[in-house]
Amino acid sequence: MKRLAKCVVVLAVVASLGGCSSGSTASLFNQLGGMDTVSKLASSFLGDATKNPQLSGLLGGANTSAVAPQLSNQLCATLGGGCKAPLTDDQVKAAGAKVSPEQNKALSDTLTGALKTIGAQPAVSKEITTLLGPKLGGIVAGLL
Repeated sequence: MKRLAKCVVVLAVVASLGGCSSGSTASLFNQLGGMDTVSKLASSFLGDATKNPQLSGLLGGANTSAVAPQLSNQLCATLGGGCKAPLTDDQVKAAGAKVSPEQNKALSDTLTGALKTIGAQPAVSKEITTLLGPKLGGIVAGLL
């Protein structure tokens, strides 16, 4: 009888822990706020990136108004929004090889600032920067 009681208690604890997951099942795209917010993020990111002297070699002369919709679609696809990405993973990887570590750091810092500007929740921002960090240089370079 004691053994059965222990098993019931253990099962109850395990079952209750299953419901304690802190992660959301919603895509990062939805957690961020959908396409309107992703478009704002892309515009804010590009606007700030063009002002960063560390990125002048990468973004110098870029037509950000032409790049912004493509970046929005790339972000949408990468974050699980179902959009068609203008770049494949292979294109992002190849373009990323042309971006210096300093430029990658500047792009990552710019993304962090843009996420704050649009009011993204800290946990969502962290997940987005973790996901996009390794790809960001390739995405930007590939779209230019």
